[in-house]
Amino acid sequence: MGLLLVAGAYFKIADPRDFTKALRGYSVFRESWLPFLQRTVPSLEGLVGCLLLLTRSRGALLWAILLFSGFVTLLGWGWWRGLAFTCGCFGPWDSWLHRQPGGLELHLLGNLLILGGLLRCWWRD
Repeated sequence: MGLLLVAGAYFKIADPRDFTKALRGYSVFRESWLPFLQRTVPSLEGLVGCLLLLTRSRGALLWAILLFSGFVTLLGWGWWRGLAFTCGCFGPWDSWLHRQPGGLELHLLGNLLILGGLLRCWWRD
């Protein structure tokens, strides 16, 4: 899980313009929020990912649950609204996935499964 978050942070930091474009695609955020989100989300994602890789911190697990809850909410919002967008998670990879038939649904399902696994770890400890 930690590696997944670190990889996601890498793609967002490597191409901040693409990530900002993805944030706009959700049609949820005010334009004035985008610079803050563009800096904060990848930083938090990378930090939480590193903490998950290096520790068994329940705090890091809680932050991962919060991040994936946000991801699921945004992907679900986009799917529900029928938006044609790229989520911004993994740069060109998710751009390719979202262009495939059922790609957004597959991405949403994957995030739901990850969130379920995180919740299971939370309650198991």
